[in-house]
Amino acid sequence: MAPRTLPTATSSTTMTDFHTQPSPFFPRRHPRWFVACLGLLLAACGSGDGDDDAVSQTTRQGVLAISNSNHTATLCQVDAEGALTSCTVQKQTAFRGAGNFHVAGTHVYVSGLQANTVTACRLTATGTVADCTASQGDGSFKVPMGMASARSTLYVTNENDTLSVCSLDVAGKPTACRADSAGGTLKRPVGIDVSGQHVFVANRSANSVTVCSTSGTSLSNCTEQSGGGAFNGPVGLTVHGGWLFVTNANDDSVAGCLIGGAGALAACRTTRSPQFKGPTDISVNGAVAYVTNFRNDTIAACALGSDGALTSCRSFQAGAALRHPNGLTFVPLSF
Repeated sequence: MAPRTLPTATSSTTMTDFHTQPSPFFPRRHPRWFVACLGLLLAACGSGDGDDDAVSQTTRQGVLAISNSNHTATLCQVDAEGALTSCTVQKQTAFRGAGNFHVAGTHVYVSGLQANTVTACRLTATGTVADCTASQGDGSFKVPMGMASARSTLYVTNENDTLSVCSLDVAGKPTACRADSAGGTLKRPVGIDVSGQHVFVANRSANSVTVCSTSGTSLSNCTEQSGGGAFNGPVGLTVHGGWLFVTNANDDSVAGCLIGGAGALAACRTTRSPQFKGPTDISVNGAVAYVTNFRNDTIAACALGSDGALTSCRSFQAGAALRHPNGLTFVPLSF
């Protein structure tokens, strides 16, 4: 299913419809819709990270949470067919210097590039963040960027070629963190995702992806994989439907690789589109993939094929609501 053509926005920091005529497909929403929506969907739907269950293959209504380089977050409404409709900008102290967001249950995690922290916030019933607590990961966070979690473990990529592995306490805060070198396979790691018993990390400076087996807070059997040359400045990645998708910042492309039983990457293919301009991250909503573009402040929405190809890409612009976006997470809304 191809996403609808996405209209151009003239929006500022308030919610705006991005179509010129009323439409039953793009209903007008008040900003408070986002507040109620986020409170419900985050409580009900878990992390929103790449997973392979049957539900994840269905395109759903929800919200794209996007981190910007100007210390703000952008929340974009997504309709039931995966089309982006309207956005609003959120400003919170916790978002300053944000590298990326990670959503797990009723908690939002924000990586702080300048402060070397990961801030854990509780999402309230009204959709606002509260009880934010910054952690330095027992000294292990060093310009932290990407985050992923599985059960009670949080993984964080660091600029010093390490991966912080932390336990999450009952309040959702990272504890007992340690730095893991993944056997020396990490080289300027950025994006990360967890699927099953494997952790996948994008190595920007080595044009590779590190794959490790994981059990709780232990990593083992880490290998560095080139994807047959499909990776070129890999930055963001996500796992979906047995595929690993990786954004390549150097050549404006997205690579898709099949994941084998031991985490081995195979049948990698590269998709290029005029809509990719410095792609930094990727998130999947059923049959639609969303890509953040750092260079031109846009989001590309593409149809996702069963062969791992991204087609029919459309560019979404939101004016001042997007400023050098560097990360995104799709969070589905379930009624």
